[in-house]
Amino acid sequence: MTARPRHRRMVGAVGATAACALVLAASAAAATEEPTAELGSEELPVEGTFRYPDFWLSSGTEIVGAVHAVRRVEGGTAVYYSVGVDEGAADAFNGGMAFEPAPSDYELVEAANISLVDTGELTAYRPLHGEVEMTSSTIGMEAPAGQLVTVFAMFPELPETTTTVDLRMEWGVTVADVPVGEGALEPAVDEPFTVFGKGWPELPTADELATADPAAVTFDLISRAEDLKGTAAVAETPDQVEVTFDANVLFAVESAEVSGEARGRVREIAEDIAARGAGEITVTGHSDSVKGTVDNQTLSTQRAQAVADMLSPVVAGSDVTLVVAGKGPDEPVADNGTEEGRAKNRRVTVAYRVEGQK
Repeated sequence: MTARPRHRRMVGAVGATAACALVLAASAAAATEEPTAELGSEELPVEGTFRYPDFWLSSGTEIVGAVHAVRRVEGGTAVYYSVGVDEGAADAFNGGMAFEPAPSDYELVEAANISLVDTGELTAYRPLHGEVEMTSSTIGMEAPAGQLVTVFAMFPELPETTTTVDLRMEWGVTVADVPVGEGALEPAVDEPFTVFGKGWPELPTADELATADPAAVTFDLISRAEDLKGTAAVAETPDQVEVTFDANVLFAVESAEVSGEARGRVREIAEDIAARGAGEITVTGHSDSVKGTVDNQTLSTQRAQAVADMLSPVVAGSDVTLVVAGKGPDEPVADNGTEEGRAKNRRVTVAYRVEGQK
């Protein structure tokens, strides 16, 4: 996983919330003769809903579902959610309709095509896999139309500072900003899945969760952003920030003097470095391959130095050191045979490690 999606508040398709609410209500009513819990209450929580067609086919039966909770438990993080079909949409529901075949490292019958995304920490997680089932199995998963089946998936422990996460469900449907709570939902039923409203699937124990390797299912994400004027593009991971300044905006042709238009943006980066940067800050100049009145190697070094000179007064006193380099045309990122490619190659990059991270 390399992309770093940012916030959105849910849903797979317009109208999914209303449609799923009908299924939830019917399912809760079917589960107990005299329902004692209200939909969306502490006993039957609903944090978001989703909808997608069976195997993402336009002719496929639409699956509706709800995310109930994300909970910290000893040794991991539990996600509870339900899936089913609307009454009348199909004769009945079975697990093979709702879940893609699981990817490698999982059993094909595991409901494992779900990801947990921590946008604050720029980290994504896939379900754990170990000596016991860490997700619900689709074997025997059946229900009448209009009734939901509740399943679970286990993920690594989240940082204490994480308060909400995004969930990427089957076929890429996203439920966003789901709050992270404490403790398993009760009552627990000793089954890998349940009928919605009749308890919650029992989770693996802490000892069972310890058989899984969290590092194998944990992925750093990249957050990418660019200002409207195209002055700078920022790529950030949990470890590092890399800023790519467009030399065509920063400098006049064959000049190494930062333009007044770009000075504010350079200062913003300097302030971020002063606040979060640590260790070595690398400022590198790059050019295209066209020979001008100024040698490309020299010009790329001068431009890198000009940016470093603007950073230096702001970051002075922080735990950073500036290293300046000019690469000339030696490290192109685009084709020097086109004007568009040459423009992309004329750039200055600033890379710095983020304070307090790896």
